[in-house]
Parts: sequence; C-alpha cells; structure tokens
Amino acid sequence: SITAQDSEGNSETIRNILFGDVFLCSGQSNMQFAAVNAFNFTQLVADSAKWNTKIRMLLVKTVSSDILQKDVDTYGVAWDIADPYYQFFIYFPAICSFTGNFTYQSEGVPLGFIGSSWGGTIIESWVPKSSDLCNYNLPTTGNIYNAMIAPLYGWKFAGIFWYQG
Repeated sequence: SITAQDSEGNSETIRNILFGDVFLCSGQSNMQFAAVNAFNFTQLVADSAKWNTKIRMLLVKTVSSDILQKDVDTYGVAWDIADPYYQFFIYFPAICSFTGNFTYQSEGVPLGFIGSSWGGTIIESWVPKSSDLCNYNLPTTGNIYNAMIAPLYGWKFAGIFWYQG
C-alpha cells in the first residue's frame, strides 16, 4: 500500500500496487495467440500459483484510429493480477504469459506485461503514417499505431517483444 497526504491532511491510499519491470508484447497473429490455446497451458496454470500475485497484465483493446490517441483503451480494465481464473489471463498473449512465468522464476522481481496485438493486420498499420519504414501510403497506414502503440509513448519498458505473422 502507498498513502499520499496533501498539505490539508487529506490522504489517499492505493492498495495492491507493485514496482518492477514492465514489458510490451505487441504484434500480429503469432503474438495474439492466446495462452489458453497453448499445448502446455495446464502447466502454466500450475506454475502461476508461485507468481500470480507478483505479475500484472494489461490487455489493450484491438482498435484503430485515423488520429493519434493519448489514452490507451484497455476494455475498461486496469492492471489485472495474472490469475488463471481471471478472464484476461486466458486470452492474454501466450508468449507474454510464458515469458512472465520464466522471468519471474529466474529474477523474482514484480513484472507487468502489456498485450497490444491484433492478428491478421498488415504491417503498415503498425507504423506511423510519417515513417520512412513504410513504402506504401495505404488508407490504413498508421491506424493501429495511432490507437494501440502511440498512447504508450513515454512509458518506460524493460523490454519490448514483437511477434509477427
């Protein structure tokens, strides 16, 4: 818990908060592959009893926009405990879930994973419209970047995973 108090003596307490490393898991179909569909999901569930209170997950909604967004849409859910009985855990990207399992077991520090993926999308939609990385100026160029990546600009990540295909 963390409690902050203003000069007038009013205080606010935030509970169930962790400080640790945050990773962004983004990409197309392979990254969107849900943990529940992995062949060893039952082992992940069994292992999660060791770490689920020390890992948080944030799932970004699959949306696009013609203009840069400031806020990320997360289905109205803030950081969630990595509990296999919570809805977002089973639909969270498998690579994030298994990486979280391995990383926590080896490092022992609290972890946060942000899942921002969308299967079946073209790469041009993931880069800024003004980017030199894109050879085509398609109507959808930059639209996913605007809504699912740009709002995360300025966040400090310990690592970024991109899985395409």
